[in-house]
Amino acid sequence: MKHIKFLFLLALSITTELEAQEFNFGLKGGVNRSSVIGDFRDGYNGRISFHAGVFAEIPLKGKFSFHPELVYSSQGFTYSTESLNFDFADPVFRTNTRAWTARDFLTIPLVTRLNFTEKFSLEFGPQVGFLVRNYGEIFGERGSSSGNFRFDVGPIVGMGFDLNKFKIQARYFIGLSDLLRKSIFEERGISSNQFDSVFQLSIGYTIL
Repeated sequence: MKHIKFLFLLALSITTELEAQEFNFGLKGGVNRSSVIGDFRDGYNGRISFHAGVFAEIPLKGKFSFHPELVYSSQGFTYSTESLNFDFADPVFRTNTRAWTARDFLTIPLVTRLNFTEKFSLEFGPQVGFLVRNYGEIFGERGSSSGNFRFDVGPIVGMGFDLNKFKIQARYFIGLSDLLRKSIFEERGISSNQFDSVFQLSIGYTIL
C-alpha cells in the first residue's frame, strides 16, 4: 500500500507541471531478457520473452517529457544443472535438470525523459507491476503455481532514440519486492532474497 501511495503522489506531482501542449499516443513492443538477482542463484540463467503495450508522451517544461505506459510483460528465468547420482548398477551417472519459470505482469511504467536532443533522451522513473500469471516447466511437465508474490515495484533507467514516429528504447528494471518472502527458507530462519531483473529492448510507433 505504501508503494501505491508513493506512485500516486509522484504521478500527481508530475502532472501539476504539465504544459498546455498536445500529447502523443502510440503502441510499443519488444524483447525481454529477464532473470533474478540475490540468493540461491546457482544454475539460474536468463529467459528471453516479450512485452507489448501502449504509451503516451506528454511534454513538460524545458527538456523534460512524461511517458506513462501500460505494458504486458512476460518475465522469469531458466534453470539448468548437472548432478551426480549413485546406483549399484551404474555407480556414477549424470542427471541434467532443466526448467523455466514465467511470471507475466501488467506493468505501469511512469517514465520521465530528459531530451538531450530531438532524437536522444535519458529515461528514468518508477514502475509498478501486478502479477497476472505464474507458470513454468520442470522435467517436461508444465503447470501453474501460486504464492505470496503478487506485486512488484522498482526503478527504471534507460535510453531512447526517436526517428520520426518511431521510438527505440533500451531499459533496465530491477524489482524491489522479494520474490522469496514468506518462503520455506525464511520459515526455517535462512536468509533468502531474490528480485526481478529485466532488460528490455522496445520499438514504438506514435499513432496520434
